[in-house]
Amino acid sequence: MSSDDIRSCATALGFGLQDDAPTVLTSDQRGDFTSLMVEQSGATGYCVLAGGIVENSVDFSAVVAPPVAAEDAAYDVVQVSDWMLAISGRAGADVTTLAVTNPETGQSISATLGDGVWAAWWPVASGSLGSGPSAMDAAKDLTIDFATADGRSHVSTGISDAEEGHADPDTSPPLFVLGALAGWSAAATPIPASAADVDSCAKAADSWAAGSSTVLVADTRGDYESLVIDHSGDRAYCVLKAGQIQWARELGALDAGIATASGTAVLEQLNGFDGIAGSRVEEVQGSVGDGVMSVTVHLAAGVDVPATVQNGQWMAWWPESELPTPGSQTPQPTHGSVATAQLPAGPPAFSWTTSDGVTHGSLQ
Repeated sequence: MSSDDIRSCATALGFGLQDDAPTVLTSDQRGDFTSLMVEQSGATGYCVLAGGIVENSVDFSAVVAPPVAAEDAAYDVVQVSDWMLAISGRAGADVTTLAVTNPETGQSISATLGDGVWAAWWPVASGSLGSGPSAMDAAKDLTIDFATADGRSHVSTGISDAEEGHADPDTSPPLFVLGALAGWSAAATPIPASAADVDSCAKAADSWAAGSSTVLVADTRGDYESLVIDHSGDRAYCVLKAGQIQWARELGALDAGIATASGTAVLEQLNGFDGIAGSRVEEVQGSVGDGVMSVTVHLAAGVDVPATVQNGQWMAWWPESELPTPGSQTPQPTHGSVATAQLPAGPPAFSWTTSDGVTHGSLQ
């Protein structure tokens, strides 16, 4: 593992602009791939790199609060690309080892573990249980096995399972709560993105060459312009304000081998961004089948955020409140003095309307 790998990971996580240097909490080598956890200015994240290129990254800022009990572990985040499924979550202070069972193969995958969080990943083939839209369903069948310092073995299943000190997500799930961001509006207006803005997004996300990317989704929400772009099957998400990049992330490729069924919508990515004008931002995107006219994301207190639907894709984003929600515990400090609410148990609820006027969902 090189210093360039550490810097690349910190940059992919959005930690690269801090005054202090990123430090490695733990790392491992899996064939040609390097997995590492880094910490910078109180923020913790996980990356998988190959040949110095970040293939996957996850910011743990919303995962570490509240911490689980010392002898407990849970998983909270599922990420899927065209060839990789990554799982991450929280671990108590007494957890010494942890492994995830691949529900398709039964193989046990050892996790990288450190500083109260853990992560694991494995390759998936196109059309497999862990690829494309089916990955979220596969996540429901995941099992984690972990050992604690007293020598005991434990098993946990389901995202954010109800354990000691946690609310049961089936009876009182914490929900995403709309926060405030100056200049943001829930109302989305589809736009034709300018070539300059697309090139700015491509450069900020992964230094792609000018003119090499196409637009999948483009809209404005108040003062902000949102883009999802494609570069030879790889995707990136960016938000601009007055032509200037506010945040950007390379997302990897989504599985193009599985078509979304006619009349349905699926959620494929949930991304969180911290430190945006002192707030946290959540972004969701997915795909739609023929006949889907609109998609709406449902937050707490009856708040709806309409998505933009274009080119068989949909996307929405919103500022998230850092106040605790029903079913969550008191937030613990992360990012220095910033308190972050418990990560809701799974993705937000959403619904979609088809050309016959019927609304379907909502899914969670």
